[in-house]
Amino acid sequence: MIIAQAGCGASLGNSVTILVTAPNNCFSQSYMTDANGLLTIHGLPARNYSVQVTDVDPFDTTNYSNIIMQIANKPVIIDLTVRDTAQFVTETETEIITPASIDTLPNNVIIVTPADTVLTTLVDTTYGAIPPQVSFIYRSPLDIHIDFEDAGADVVEGCPNSAGDDIILMEQGIGYDLQIEVKETFGED
Repeated sequence: MIIAQAGCGASLGNSVTILVTAPNNCFSQSYMTDANGLLTIHGLPARNYSVQVTDVDPFDTTNYSNIIMQIANKPVIIDLTVRDTAQFVTETETEIITPASIDTLPNNVIIVTPADTVLTTLVDTTYGAIPPQVSFIYRSPLDIHIDFEDAGADVVEGCPNSAGDDIILMEQGIGYDLQIEVKETFGED
């Protein structure tokens, strides 16, 4: 499985072009992901492969150059000669209830068998293959906002700092409850 997405599973575009190559020019093939940025390739022989993003469609996406700079042309090596397996342990509890019984023998001896409850636990262990996975996740620029006025700080308007923002004045020894809002700017809110 190859994943090429933005944060939170957002799509990067209509498709992402993925180049898969093997050493000594044994294999070289380009593939396109679906619109969700997912691609599964079946039937590759077991060997080392280099996997890399080469393009995003459409290329006129607002963040195209940022996406390409961050995740494209940075090959990831995956070794298909080593298969990962996972151990899955399942526990099943069963309750066996034996009712009380009173039996009278032919010689008039009475045998009383008290009721009993037995709890048994069955542990079953199975092993399953974990399909290899390569992920290319684009982390878009963050939009960080702090409302200093709501926290009680003084904002001096018309007196910009070196970044062009109003100057914030906060006194020493006073507690300010700052709420910091952080969002990725890629995709929809």
